[in-house]
Amino acid sequence: MLDGLLDKAVRQRAAGAWYGSDVDLRVSRVDPDQRRVRYSYSVTGRELSCGCLDSGWLATVVDNATDPLACFVAGSTNTLSTSLSVHTLEPVLVDTLLEIECLVVAHRDRCVQATATFRDARVPHVIYATGAHTMVYRDAPPRL
Repeated sequence: MLDGLLDKAVRQRAAGAWYGSDVDLRVSRVDPDQRRVRYSYSVTGRELSCGCLDSGWLATVVDNATDPLACFVAGSTNTLSTSLSVHTLEPVLVDTLLEIECLVVAHRDRCVQATATFRDARVPHVIYATGAHTMVYRDAPPRL
């Protein structure tokens, strides 16, 4: 099921359905038992602001990369973000190869909390940023 949600996320990004859909993350590892997905991304010059990776880009990735995982854990694609945060720890420069690890850290009632950790794929002890995403979901679509 998780692979299907990740495939759907890729199709939606290709169709331009999400804000920031041009972020081309590559799934590098999926571990449904641990509720974890790892992505890789090579930083190019177009994501930079003032010479470093833009924090808006980081927030977009936290949102888009944790969403399929949270939907998988919740068993629902009808989710709503209630909180999204990003904490930049180190500047990310052009040509950095990022490993982005997303993990569901809590699932209770209708609330799912996930984190994203942005590491240097070549120097794994270097953490550039962290993010947190809290979502709620419904079993049925909301009434209009």
